[in-house]
Amino acid sequence: MRHLLKVLAGVTLLFASCHAGRKTYSIAVSESADPGHVILCLRGGIDKKTYRISDGNKDDRFAIDRDSGNLYVKRYLNFDIDSHYEVMVTNDHNGDELRLLISVIDDPSYPPVFNPTCHIPPRARNDSSVWPFMVRVSSIFGYKLLYSDGKRHGQRSSAYLNNDQCEAKVFVVMRDKFLTTQIPPGTTPVFQFSCTNIRDPTRGTLTATPYWNASYDRPQDDAIDPEWFVNPASSRYGERRHVLLEVDMTDIITEDLTVFNCRLEFETATGFSVISEGKLAFDPIGCPAGYYGGTCRNVCVCQNGGNCHPFNGACKCPDGWTGRACDIVDPKIVISANHGDVMPGQTVQISCAVVNVDPSSTFAWARNGRQLLPSDGVKTMTSRGFDVGMNRTFVNSTIITNISTLADSGEYACAYVTSSGKLYRESAQVALEGTFSPDCINCFSQGRPYRAETIALCVMSTLAISLIVAMATQCEINRRKRKDGKAVPTAGRPRSVPDIKERTVQFPNLIARGAVENEYVV
Repeated sequence: MRHLLKVLAGVTLLFASCHAGRKTYSIAVSESADPGHVILCLRGGIDKKTYRISDGNKDDRFAIDRDSGNLYVKRYLNFDIDSHYEVMVTNDHNGDELRLLISVIDDPSYPPVFNPTCHIPPRARNDSSVWPFMVRVSSIFGYKLLYSDGKRHGQRSSAYLNNDQCEAKVFVVMRDKFLTTQIPPGTTPVFQFSCTNIRDPTRGTLTATPYWNASYDRPQDDAIDPEWFVNPASSRYGERRHVLLEVDMTDIITEDLTVFNCRLEFETATGFSVISEGKLAFDPIGCPAGYYGGTCRNVCVCQNGGNCHPFNGACKCPDGWTGRACDIVDPKIVISANHGDVMPGQTVQISCAVVNVDPSSTFAWARNGRQLLPSDGVKTMTSRGFDVGMNRTFVNSTIITNISTLADSGEYACAYVTSSGKLYRESAQVALEGTFSPDCINCFSQGRPYRAETIALCVMSTLAISLIVAMATQCEINRRKRKDGKAVPTAGRPRSVPDIKERTVQFPNLIARGAVENEYVV
């Protein structure tokens, strides 16, 4: 599928490439196109005009080769991030401009998936010729199976790793004197192999399928090299027998060793038979840092501190970066975890970190939708800097507040506005211990439990007092009506009296989550 998309994208160049006089080009390119993939020729014949990209090259995805005049993919594309580009190219020779409408074609199998279930941290040994795992066999034979060192063991074997489902498939070719003499060509021995996982919880399944006549009867798979089945010229046995063993393992969990109890029953046409039982351990050892794949020879493309998956090279980007290679700026805002069961009078510290933003961005904190000001008695500390390891800017803001009443609890939100006017927001909850009624908060003293009857009595007392006050107020209003002979307003207030509930939020969208871009959930 991936190669087909590249071919279809290339066909679009037939009508656009090197066509003098046209000012607009429509180009299609697959998102899985590798850096260096040519998508348009800007020079034709002996034309020596000089072109350069003057506008629209968002995130520096494209470039022009000065020698050949080819427009090519400079960095990895991603359909979900940007599906269209409008790139302007200027001819410095005569000042002409070309408008390139570049459409990115979605590839369902791209980009690779980072599945944490089967992630293996990089191993210390810097050897890129060893598989990212070993399968150790403990039986009467006493040898290690499916181990590749890139030399004798790895000459006729390969591993295919599926990261989406955390699956591994290994092909191993066996070719020796025993197989040639005991298993004549064209015969199929009796072979039964079964394994039971003995770990709790269960860690995947494992099956082994032999192909006894693999020289001419084997599955069609790109991981199988036909050269494995070529007989050496120095062979004393003429046509040696080749046996291909396919081992499949599903639902791999790589946090620790996976152990199976296995049983093998084998009988040849000449009467040789064996029954063996033993333990088989799936031992993840990872790939050297910067490598991935079944033989740990593929080079990772993750940048800016991205974590490379050893199965398929998928990148897990740190906060502040996104894209196939973690090379596209993606500002993030992260707030410290929620604070629950806070005791009255306790001091709470809440931190908010913003990465890959302009350090001069404006910060604000709000409590229950109202911006916190210095007059609220909240201490604020802010630091700004640059993270060398992740190649990103950062701004950290921390507030320290005392949670003394119910009004001090609730939602605390931090927000910042970039120099371009974009608003980012994240919030955390601060909850007092137990259940409190706003009308009866003084009925509770710190550190003393109350029964349901006490709480109910307190609430009913409050309601009764409120009813008495309301009745007394109404009586006073009626008395004034009779005395003055005119109505007295029972609602509202003079315009000269300020509304003490009016918010003084500088960022009115602090509570409008629908309008916030790139909200990050911890």
